[in-house]
Amino acid sequence: MQYREFLLFVYLYIAYSDYRLELVEVEVIKNNLFDHFKDEALYNSAFKKLWKFYSSLEKKEIEEIIVKEFENLRNQEMDTERILNDLEEIMESDGIVFDTEVVSFDKIKKMMLVSLNS
Repeated sequence: MQYREFLLFVYLYIAYSDYRLELVEVEVIKNNLFDHFKDEALYNSAFKKLWKFYSSLEKKEIEEIIVKEFENLRNQEMDTERILNDLEEIMESDGIVFDTEVVSFDKIKKMMLVSLNS
């Protein structure tokens, strides 16, 4: 998985952690990832592909993929602060932050920290 696709996958994880994918969340994801895709058609294609893949997985499988990909990216420079800020923006974008979103956000932070410190 390319870095930009991985970010999209993680952003979908947060957006769907309340078991709803709202249009406003999709727009926030698109805006936050525009500089990684730079082409709307490329982004739309990646979104459709990853959403289909994401939807076919169980939550545990999704989290295993995220851990694996963070480990694969361990030696690459990641803007962790920006990623976490984007995730918070996605969580807040529909006006309601559910407990499941907070739990998922905390899991992402932990996965990120473990991969960066291993």
